[in-house]
Amino acid sequence: MTQIKILKNLGLFICFGFILLDPWMIQNPMTPYLNGIFGKLQIVDLLIPFIFIYLLVYIYSTVFTKQVVIPIANNLLIAGMVCILVLSLFSGYLNSILDDVYVINTLKIGYLLSIYFIFSYFISSNPQILDRVIIGLALIFLISALISIVGYLFAYFTQETNSLAKVYEYFPYIETPTRMLGTFGPTSKVFGFYMFLMSLILFLYKNKINFFFYGLLVFLIVVCAILTISRVSVWILMFWILVFLNNFNKDKYLDLFLIFSVFCIFLLFQILTIFHFGDVLNPIFSCTEEYSFGRNQYYGWLDRPYQCTVSGEFNYTFSSYFLMKVAAFRAWLDMPFFGNGLTSFELIWINFALDGNMPMWYTEYVFQLVQNTFLTIMVEQGIISLFLWLSLLLYPLFLVRKNIVFKKNSFIILMWLVFMLIIMIDLDIQNFRFTYYLFPVIHALLGFSFLKHDTAR
Repeated sequence: MTQIKILKNLGLFICFGFILLDPWMIQNPMTPYLNGIFGKLQIVDLLIPFIFIYLLVYIYSTVFTKQVVIPIANNLLIAGMVCILVLSLFSGYLNSILDDVYVINTLKIGYLLSIYFIFSYFISSNPQILDRVIIGLALIFLISALISIVGYLFAYFTQETNSLAKVYEYFPYIETPTRMLGTFGPTSKVFGFYMFLMSLILFLYKNKINFFFYGLLVFLIVVCAILTISRVSVWILMFWILVFLNNFNKDKYLDLFLIFSVFCIFLLFQILTIFHFGDVLNPIFSCTEEYSFGRNQYYGWLDRPYQCTVSGEFNYTFSSYFLMKVAAFRAWLDMPFFGNGLTSFELIWINFALDGNMPMWYTEYVFQLVQNTFLTIMVEQGIISLFLWLSLLLYPLFLVRKNIVFKKNSFIILMWLVFMLIIMIDLDIQNFRFTYYLFPVIHALLGFSFLKHDTAR
């Protein structure tokens, strides 16, 4: 029983430690997770030693002393996590890049998956703690949103960028706007996706929270979403519009209308996503051939060669965001099952220019990630790892399809899932720490504890 108490107390410390500390970015890394061997650590990463101790105690309790029975679902979860890590190492070995830095990057993935496992196991083993977890998340978001709004107002009136908001000299279609970055930083998309996950959590928990507090939180989410001026904010607003309209849905005709509307908007936004607000029709219809460095300048849908050639005169942001998806897709075709290895996209991007596919000056900024969850995992770890990663997050949602909470809100939950998959097309969410503790909370709120309570032998 001693090990079980240690797991409970240590789990409590780790879970609430992440809830309290994760939103506060004390540095400004390009992505909110460990980057490099020692660099760009955030204050929340001081919990890593406690995670390591927790995993050691769990292994000792289940394998050696056998004080804790491992349920089948728990075995599957652990097996999936181990498979992802093994496949990552195998990919590095296969591509001859398995060095110390590569192992460190693999451990980063293990760190993120460990957060997911600990939250899942802790909440399912102590279901009575869920109310406090939700209230903790709500209060921290409330503080984060208010601080972000103050930072935004300060930037707006002084016209000076700060850590919470950025003043742009140029932005597509808007003249010198101020854009909220939020406490997560360094981009508004990260804060936006956090609010997107929190939206479903608040919706599922609405019957257990004070009405005025619930209204205040929803109001702050909507306000902050608008101020981030990001594509993620559009899906946040659409989600809450669906929640509102669904209250008047009597004959299911509204469902069909909303689904059709979402599909149309989805097509529009994915066109804008791929071409990043540049000259949207240029790559397909301009047929200019001003750039002739190499012979491979064709960029059509799925990289088919029948489209027009790219021009070196295109807007830099537009071209680079579009071309890096093409570069990733081509590289994935070379190693479809196991990928090209973690952090390999930097080299892929440079080689894409060296092979004559784009001007070399595009490599003045080397992209570390594809800004697409599916492509990033596929190109670095392969299609098998992508399937396993998606399964860890989405499989529990499939299992709760007969749950009463799911049945009452199935339309809203499924539409939220569609929105999330759309967001993943233009965002690398697999690197965000909060993804790995907010998803277990969502699973618990849906009423499915896929890791059973601890039982002594």
